[in-house]
Amino acid sequence: DDRTKLRRSFEFDQELNTYGFNAPLLQEKMKGTAATPMRVRVRLYLVKAVCVFGKSSGFADPYIDFQLGRYINVSMKNMMKPQTNTPEFYHIEERDIQLPVDGRLEVRIMDYDDMQTSLIGSTVIDLEDRWHSTAWNRTNKIQRTPIENRPLYTSEYPGKNRGSIEMWIEMVESTRASEVQAADIRKPAEIEVEVRFVIWSTSGVKLFQDGYTNVKISTNLDCKEYGGEHAAFQETDIHYNSRDGKAVFNWRIVYPRIQMPTLACSVQFCLYHAETLGDEPIGMLDFNLQEYLQGVAKDLTARTVGPGDITFQSIDASDEEDAGSVHITLYVLTQTEATSRRQGLGQSDPNDDPQLLTPIEGREWGDYMSTFSFPWPDFP
Repeated sequence: DDRTKLRRSFEFDQELNTYGFNAPLLQEKMKGTAATPMRVRVRLYLVKAVCVFGKSSGFADPYIDFQLGRYINVSMKNMMKPQTNTPEFYHIEERDIQLPVDGRLEVRIMDYDDMQTSLIGSTVIDLEDRWHSTAWNRTNKIQRTPIENRPLYTSEYPGKNRGSIEMWIEMVESTRASEVQAADIRKPAEIEVEVRFVIWSTSGVKLFQDGYTNVKISTNLDCKEYGGEHAAFQETDIHYNSRDGKAVFNWRIVYPRIQMPTLACSVQFCLYHAETLGDEPIGMLDFNLQEYLQGVAKDLTARTVGPGDITFQSIDASDEEDAGSVHITLYVLTQTEATSRRQGLGQSDPNDDPQLLTPIEGREWGDYMSTFSFPWPDFP
């Protein structure tokens, strides 16, 4: 037969011949029997999809279905979200499977239609590969599996992204499934949150040719859901004539009324050398707020992070050294609590949580005048 011819043509040795054409023996030989339990409980955490479009490239009526192996098919048509490109599901599905037979998971986003339902796009995950991955199991065991934003594709449009689905997977032996509680996937409450930064000081700031830097810091909030009265772009005052890379600010940045939930939210810090004719950027850094915003929206408990140092990356791509660091504290609180404990920008009133004193260093007349290159007389 064909197997005999194949053995002869490739000169299979006797040891390989005993398991090479027998799937159960091959599985046992390559991965062992203890590594794969008889039954595995798979939990699919389905959060939301982004940028999914119907046939006319307009709004879709999306829903999810998925397939495990060849025989387990699940349709969630009853959870269809009408007329949207960003459907939110916040749903958990659990199934017991057998590896490796049911190891192929395909999650599909479908577009519902009375006449003909169509596939928007799908993503495929190898569950057996996940189960045997040391790195993935490390996070799976402590239930800290990272959220995945998986791109969607379809054979009708090969290579073309059809949107993405936000989801993650947990797997546990079925006999232990009752001991491992599923994660809370409830949709975050739609509330408003306020973010405050206190910029205390800097250190290690790059000095310019004259051996000093006039240090200034700006922040720029990148958050579509921001609706506060303060500008997204804010900046500190100037610490003049820093000759050791250190500067003091004691400056408060406030961003009220961030509507939760957000798709993404971050603050870009920029470090400058300030001059009369214009500011020269020295370094930049991005501070992701998403984790802190979601935490406050979920349990309505204020967060304080820091004080601590974060490092600026040099604007000059060829410069491998850091541009300096800034010492900051982050406060995130619900808008209701923030309104009852209002604080002003910079050192403006109200100014008691914490109280910020205007620095003397780098603000005196002599500090400013010493930044000019020509000599000045001594005034009586």
